[in-house]
Amino acid sequence: DIDHLVAVLLQHTRGVPLAHKTAAIDDEQAAFVIDRAISRMGGRAELFAREARAFRLNYEALPLAARQHCEAGEREKAAALLHTLKGVSGTLGAMDLSRTAAALEDDLRGGRLGDNLATRFDALAQKLTEAAARLEEEARRFDGVGATVTDTTAMTSNIAIQLTELLDLLEQRNMK
Repeated sequence: DIDHLVAVLLQHTRGVPLAHKTAAIDDEQAAFVIDRAISRMGGRAELFAREARAFRLNYEALPLAARQHCEAGEREKAAALLHTLKGVSGTLGAMDLSRTAAALEDDLRGGRLGDNLATRFDALAQKLTEAAARLEEEARRFDGVGATVTDTTAMTSNIAIQLTELLDLLEQRNMK
C-alpha cells in the first residue's frame, strides 16, 4: 500500500510518527483522493498545487505517444509510458485515470488490446483531459490564485516521455 510506504519513509527520514492506516475502501474506488495525495507529498499542499498545475503540460501528449508506439509495434515503450502515467496520476490522487492507465498497460502487456486500440487510447486521452482540469481546480483551492504554469514548466513538457524512452534505451544498452 503506497500510503503505508510513504508513512514509513517519512518516519525514517524526518521523524514523522507512523500514521495508522485510515484509507477507507471507498477511497480505493474514488475518482480523486486529493487529501491522500497531499499526505504522500509530506503534507506540502504547495507542492501538490505546483505538480497539479504542471500535469496537463507534462502528460497531455502521452496517450498519443503511447498509441503511436503501439501502432509501430513498440508495445513495451507504450507500456512504459502508460506505467508512468499510472504512477504520476496515482501520486496526484487522480485514481480513475491511474486505474484506466493501469488496465490499458496490463492489457497491452498481456496482448489483450484487440481491435479497439484507437477507442481505448481516445478514452484514456479524454480521462487525462478531465483529470487535468480537476487537478488544476484543486491546485487553485490550495493557493487561492488561479495561476497558470510558467514558461519554464512548458519547456519541460513531455520530459517524462523522453525519460521513459531514455530508460528503455539504457536497458537495451543502446547508447544512441
